[in-house]
Amino acid sequence: MNHNYPLQLNLGSGRSFREECLNIDIRDYWAPDLVVDLNQPFPHGDTQTFQTARFGTVVIAQNIFKKIIAHDVLEHIFNLTVFMKSCLDLLEVGGEFDIIVPYDLSYGAWQDPTHLHAFNERSWLYYTEWFWYLEWTQARFELTELGFELSPLGKELRKQGRSPEEILKIPRAVDSMHVKMHKVFLNEKDKLVLQQVTQRSRILPATPPPLPKVTPTVKFAVAIISPPNYVHSEAFREVAETVYYGLLELGYDTTLTLISSQLDFVSDRTHIILGANLLHSAPFKPPAQSILYNLEQVDVNSPWFQSHLLTLYKEYPIWDCTQQNIEQLARFGIMKVQQVPIGYVPQLTRIPQTFEDIDVLFYGSINPRRQRILDTLRNQGVKVETVFGVYGKERDALIARAKIVLNIHFYDTKLFEIVRISYLLANRKFVISETSSNAFEEAPFSSGVVFVNYDDLVKTCVQYLGLLQQRRQIAEQGFYLMTQRPAKNYLTHLT
Repeated sequence: MNHNYPLQLNLGSGRSFREECLNIDIRDYWAPDLVVDLNQPFPHGDTQTFQTARFGTVVIAQNIFKKIIAHDVLEHIFNLTVFMKSCLDLLEVGGEFDIIVPYDLSYGAWQDPTHLHAFNERSWLYYTEWFWYLEWTQARFELTELGFELSPLGKELRKQGRSPEEILKIPRAVDSMHVKMHKVFLNEKDKLVLQQVTQRSRILPATPPPLPKVTPTVKFAVAIISPPNYVHSEAFREVAETVYYGLLELGYDTTLTLISSQLDFVSDRTHIILGANLLHSAPFKPPAQSILYNLEQVDVNSPWFQSHLLTLYKEYPIWDCTQQNIEQLARFGIMKVQQVPIGYVPQLTRIPQTFEDIDVLFYGSINPRRQRILDTLRNQGVKVETVFGVYGKERDALIARAKIVLNIHFYDTKLFEIVRISYLLANRKFVISETSSNAFEEAPFSSGVVFVNYDDLVKTCVQYLGLLQQRRQIAEQGFYLMTQRPAKNYLTHLT
């Protein structure tokens, strides 16, 4: 196969862009060649096609790269075994994997809140000698170089004549490790080890006896607060359905209900309340055995976060879908908060594909910063549709017709609006979103959503209106990413 791009990969390129490499990053902020979430298998299938600014159409395939560089990257990858398998697949036999990671006893290992792993000299066994542990059956890595970058403390200890073995055991003496590995096919000895491990596993019964089915005894009611004549309670519908179907899948006796009076509460059920911010105008209060699921952005400028809601949140257990909100709630003295991210249930994939005659759709309330973008798009001849207070099938029909669904932040906190975006991804819609204030929370979706700064929203919308194939590819990737977040996984703490 002829390649129109370098056969060296620079993963997590960020600001360390290398002209001689094909540069990959999870975000487009530093303008990499490719935007890819390496927590997911890469490439998807035998090949994967991208459009790049430097090289035009790029087709990524397995077993083609001569070198992969991953400097200060592995510590940020949450799905590390998938990442390492992708690197193994992408390298040609004999290809080099060049890695720099923080040492587990260094300051740098855990001072960064986005670090998920730290490493020591034994971390590489699982990708080399213990390849069978990860069920690698064709190839593995061979460790060819292992070096250490000493801290000022470590350099001083070396001057004092301390041995390398002793220095490695002293906290803060080593900053990082530089590792080089090469891809090799399994040799005869490796295949024998693999065979022995496989044979040992066959001692177990081929079909283990089924565990006795245990039906959870707790009953739930997923409840949306719905004051009379208040249509905006429907904004909570999709999340309520997600929790409802997730609990059903876990075996819970669960109902989905609207709450407009005290009589709507059921005495023998634990209520999971959505829309607790609406209770200030309601003459009733949730039962003591209730959980309040906060979906509102915690912002001092929000009309919802007044004293009545804060008092309520201090009284009940709280769920929240984002870590950023949880940190803000703690500043208000609200500590009983558990993160329950927005997950996926198949029942929410329900918007049919149709002819797309709306260029850009925006739904939600309008403020000046949102209006400015929408007006600019219209002035450039873009067909923009905006709606507010439209939900259910009427809103879904508009979503189906949209080439681009646009997300613009309302508040200056710029919280990642996962509630809105998750439903769009579940229905294979192409989304352009203003970048949030928390890159860590949007990072898992970066290859399925186009994130750009506020000032670039108009330009990006106009650009993608002419890129039908790219829109479809990104939308499909967004759907894939959403399906990898089963709602039941975030609700199992109830069992």
